[in-house]
Amino acid sequence: VPNYGGLFQFFEKVDGIRLNTAVENAVKYGIPYSLEIRIHRKDGTKRVCIATGLPEKNTTGKVVRLVGSLQDITDQKNIEENLRASESKYRLLFENINAGIAIFDPLGNFLLVNEQYAQLLYSKPSDFIGRSLGEMIPNRSELYYQRLFKVVKEKKGAFFEDKIPTKTG
Repeated sequence: VPNYGGLFQFFEKVDGIRLNTAVENAVKYGIPYSLEIRIHRKDGTKRVCIATGLPEKNTTGKVVRLVGSLQDITDQKNIEENLRASESKYRLLFENINAGIAIFDPLGNFLLVNEQYAQLLYSKPSDFIGRSLGEMIPNRSELYYQRLFKVVKEKKGAFFEDKIPTKTG
């Protein structure tokens, strides 16, 4: 098993143990590994890394070398976390705004509908997903398709307010 030469002090304790176990298994049994580990730099900053190891075996199957790498993925993790937070805010707004909102694909099929939009048509959001404007609002679909295609052509969102005839009139 390799000598980490004092590097262990920079790993979070539990991650250092996991890495050491993975390295031992790679050397002893030829099991490759890929672990997410947290480290602390000398300047005190914390980083997230992927530690990978690939054992190389000789012709008899004995591990003769372990090729490994440590890749800093902190920026990627931060981007993912920021994206999750942004999606969460968007979802909260989408689900709680006091307005009906529908999102369509370029062909006029519903991709996403909030509860308020569905209630306007006495339906559930799941009733819309994957269905076309023509199926869901047949008596107004031509106007809505025109608007939708204009939005797609101009490549920018739009706001429309309408009185929509419902199933009950």
